[in-house]
Amino acid sequence: MLKSIVRHLVRTFAHLGGTGVLALSALDSSPLFIPFGNDLLFIVMTARKHEMLMYYAVMATAGSVLGCLLVETGFLANKAGSSMKTNSRGVE
Repeated sequence: MLKSIVRHLVRTFAHLGGTGVLALSALDSSPLFIPFGNDLLFIVMTARKHEMLMYYAVMATAGSVLGCLLVETGFLANKAGSSMKTNSRGVE
């Protein structure tokens, strides 16, 4: 079951090219973890077009950074919002 889901996701994201690598890397860095999906996609894409190796590596790195930033800024925004609701004595 999981194998077929991962295979379908790899095919879908491979069809998107570098954008797919970016998107899957961003999802992989978020709570929506896809086991080995990003690695498999990178291997498949690089095996098809060797000359695009650096492009896919940059897109995977950018996607990972983007995913981490989205998670962290969402987390920090929630923390900041909850602390702004309370006054200095901790009373809302």
